[in-house]
Amino acid sequence: MGHRTIKWSKRSIQSRDKIVEWYLSYMGFSSARKFIEDLHSAATHIAEMPTIGILDETCSTENRTYYSFPIHPKYRMVYRYTSRTIYIVGIRSNSKKTKFC
Repeated sequence: MGHRTIKWSKRSIQSRDKIVEWYLSYMGFSSARKFIEDLHSAATHIAEMPTIGILDETCSTENRTYYSFPIHPKYRMVYRYTSRTIYIVGIRSNSKKTKFC
């Protein structure tokens, strides 16, 4: 099984940008850079081995199965995959109890 293409949803990009902006404002450049590095590292790991995440029952439906994977101490990446593509559908805080999907 080869390396899968990674496709980022508009929602995941917007979430990433908001989180990076917060880190830049409150924690500084180094923390923002660390978050981005963690995000891309996690996406690469998922593309190589998509079953690494845990089933995300709150997002999964009868037609689609979603998984989540920790990308940073405070955040998780939500994704689904096919034989050729990883779809990053969002980034969510570990502390939020609200429904994400």
